[in-house]
Amino acid sequence: EDFVLFHESSGPSSESALMTDAERRFVVDTLLGMIVMMLSQRSDTKDLYPLLTFITYNLDIEWEEATVSSGKHGSSFNDIKNNNNGNGGLSANRRSTTTTGTRERGSNRYHTTVKAVSILFFLLQKSNVPGLIGSLADIFENGNCAASWMLCCLVNSYDDVIRGLGIKCLA
Repeated sequence: EDFVLFHESSGPSSESALMTDAERRFVVDTLLGMIVMMLSQRSDTKDLYPLLTFITYNLDIEWEEATVSSGKHGSSFNDIKNNNNGNGGLSANRRSTTTTGTRERGSNRYHTTVKAVSILFFLLQKSNVPGLIGSLADIFENGNCAASWMLCCLVNSYDDVIRGLGIKCLA
C-alpha cells in the first residue's frame, strides 16, 4: 500500500481517509518547503541524496506503470521498428502516453514528483548554493554521471512537464 500522503481517497467524502487531498497537499508543500530552505542554504551530500532518491523512485514507478499498461516491458525500440507508421515510428498508444503522462495529473504522487523535480531545477538555477555541485559529484561520482541521471530519469520521463524540467536542468 502506498504511503499515506499518496493514498487517493475513494470518494469525495471518504470517512476512511486519514487526510483530505487538500491536507495531503499542504503537508507535502510544507515538507518540500523545508527541504528547499535547507538545501538552498547548504547542500550536503547527505541532504541532497534523499531528494534525488525520491525523484528516482517516483519516476521508476511511472516507468513501470507505463510499460505494464502498454503491455510492452521497455521495448520502445520494437515500437519504432514494428510500427513505423509515419509518426516517428511511435504507435498512437505510445504517443498519447508520451504527451499526457501515464499517471493521472491530479494524483498526489504526480504533483509531489513535479514539485520535487522543480526543487532540483530551482537549486541548479540558483548559482550560489554552497556544496550543490560537489554533492552532485559525490552522489554520481562525477558531473557526467549527474547529466546521465538527468537524461535517464527526467528527460526520458513519459510526462511532458517532468521532461521539460529535466531539459532545463541539463541546460
